[in-house]
Amino acid sequence: MKSPMVLKIRWYLFYGMVLALLLLVVRFPTVELQQYIVKKIETALPSQSCEIDSLSYGFPLSLQLNNVTIADSTQKKVAFKIDHVTISPSFKNPFNQFTVTANLYEGTLSAAAELHPKTEIIQIKTIHLAQVDADKVNRDIRITPQQIQGELDFTGTCTIDGLQEPRLTALQGQITIRGGSLKTITPVLTLTKIPFETMSMGVTLKGETLFIEKGKLRGGQLSSSFSGILHIKETGEPSELTLKGELTPQKSFLQAIPEAKIATKKLQKKFKKKSL
Repeated sequence: MKSPMVLKIRWYLFYGMVLALLLLVVRFPTVELQQYIVKKIETALPSQSCEIDSLSYGFPLSLQLNNVTIADSTQKKVAFKIDHVTISPSFKNPFNQFTVTANLYEGTLSAAAELHPKTEIIQIKTIHLAQVDADKVNRDIRITPQQIQGELDFTGTCTIDGLQEPRLTALQGQITIRGGSLKTITPVLTLTKIPFETMSMGVTLKGETLFIEKGKLRGGQLSSSFSGILHIKETGEPSELTLKGELTPQKSFLQAIPEAKIATKKLQKKFKKKSL
């Protein structure tokens, strides 16, 4: 049985949260706050327009936004969208630490963020994406010119510099894509699309360049180890992706495709090794 003092403390905490939420609603009505957030986003992203279907307060002290869409203001093309996002302050440090959860591109996001007002830096100490549709993300954000499909997971950290004009200045983590395929620019051993069971890689952002390390692809037709560089463009054009590594065709694939078997033997003879 809880002591009267413990119950009293819990009651005061509950009362304080209800009172704070009530004052928040009175001080910042949802319509005005929604308009304020849209204006702030469009100021921070001058070439983009923002739409939010609805905004509401949750308990305890959370902010909930539905159907947030960022679009190119000139081409009217969607650049990024979130179905639902919830932002909740930390009880230990409610003004500088927040947790963020969201539903986007058929998957989920969870993150722990810390705001540093003096340096105008936002540190995302932990960020986790799960079961995100890689194809839908790539169609909106245009990460690469190649079509890539599958369920994408990401675990890592990132840093956003500048509150007025935010820029992603650092990112590091691990990407895994399951049950997907990669469309090639030119045929690879007769394949224009490479199916895979899993594709994983470590990524590190430095400036406008994303470095890809320790990449692994495992599939029924091909397997590969690779590294690469992604030069990120901010003009809406697809970023430039360069990969290098080794490619190993599976025996069953070579037996089923005679043309691929002939091409593989020629390349193995040229480079004097089994992998390509």
